[in-house]
Amino acid sequence: MIDRKQANLDLIGQLGELHKPWWVEEDVTEKGWCLAFVIDRRYFDGVHGNAARLAVSFGHPIVGPETKQGLLKIPVYPGKFVFGLHVVETRGNKLWVSGQWQEALDAGGCTDAVEAEGKARAILDAIDDEEYAWRVCSPDYEEGPMKVSSVYLLEDFEVLGGEPWDSLQEFPVRVTKLDLTQFTGSANVYRNRGLVYTDGINYLVKRVWAGWLIDAITNLQDDPRIQTNPKLRGFQVWRLKHNDKGASLTCWADTEGEQSPVIAEDIMSNFPEDITFYVENGKLMLPSERQTMSSPAGEGLAQGPREARRDLHGPASGS
Repeated sequence: MIDRKQANLDLIGQLGELHKPWWVEEDVTEKGWCLAFVIDRRYFDGVHGNAARLAVSFGHPIVGPETKQGLLKIPVYPGKFVFGLHVVETRGNKLWVSGQWQEALDAGGCTDAVEAEGKARAILDAIDDEEYAWRVCSPDYEEGPMKVSSVYLLEDFEVLGGEPWDSLQEFPVRVTKLDLTQFTGSANVYRNRGLVYTDGINYLVKRVWAGWLIDAITNLQDDPRIQTNPKLRGFQVWRLKHNDKGASLTCWADTEGEQSPVIAEDIMSNFPEDITFYVENGKLMLPSERQTMSSPAGEGLAQGPREARRDLHGPASGS
């Protein structure tokens, strides 16, 4: 008889590589990276027909004190095991688990998978509905009521590889610079935690599911490299540029005269072309929209996406 629960754990470990240490070679795969995985009942409907919800994993830590990390840094804890907090997507009994982490949590000496399941459920139960919405909802998810599912046990799901939108006709479409020139002003603004953004940015969010990029720029507003630089308080230039490694996201104090960016991060990008954004007085916009923007940030907020999840890892380091 097949142990469906264990089979799904093995798949999560292999497909999502949630607890595979980053220092392990890419082509090394084995069972046992993820030892427990608990899914919450609560969820929000996504714009592409899936449900987004929180889950807690248990297994080996993926980063150590010397690990080079990206935009959202995962806390490092001592010990052999850690808990991980993740956003997953479901559709019916189908489950997609990416390798992304929202948070790492100290396992407190827990080494047993059965005990870990109970602690993982307690972690989820301790998150109230307001915080749950902050953690789950990003610009990729429309504002709507929180719902509760009767399908939540790991053995009830079919774990799938790839991305949840691979089988959908609404797969993100190609957006070119010419498409963006239509935005020369913004009748609405949409809130994303510390920033608001324009119709042009909202178009990108919906067309290429770029909520992750909006979250990244928002979270980096707390970075000491921005907070301590007076040139960046009122105006910032953000550039996403493709390179041999994938892409880079950089922040500049101005379009002229700067020799090097204030922030430069390597990222993976689903944008087909290089693109530039401006952040001015807390408002994220396309360059073509800047000429006609006059209202202060936050005025005339549209009935747009729910406020995105907050920065769960605290201010980024100054490294």
